[in-house]
Amino acid sequence: MKLKKESAPFLKVAYSALDARHVHGVAQRECALRFAALPSLQTWVASGFTHRADPTTGQCTDAHLLSALLARAQPCAIDFNALEQVGPVSSVGAFTVRRAMTKTALMRPIKSFYHQDLA
Repeated sequence: MKLKKESAPFLKVAYSALDARHVHGVAQRECALRFAALPSLQTWVASGFTHRADPTTGQCTDAHLLSALLARAQPCAIDFNALEQVGPVSSVGAFTVRRAMTKTALMRPIKSFYHQDLA
């Protein structure tokens, strides 16, 4: 398949949107699994990261792209029996979340929440 040069920006935006849905979808699924498996769990931190090359050193480092404080009381509004109808980016965005995402869904590194932020 031969792509035109004009297709590259469109493909980059499409890839960024898929990447954002994936990262948020994993957080959404982990939320459902943790709260179902651990009835006494009230809050927890979900963070998503990727390995990226540091432009200064060339070394591979972890770059956090998403971090969310999740509370048991909040996900009760999500119908986990109809998750195909739920947008992962918007549903995770309903929690206290740190993310640096452009309008084209390009995600940039952020400072993650930690367990001391739960208090």
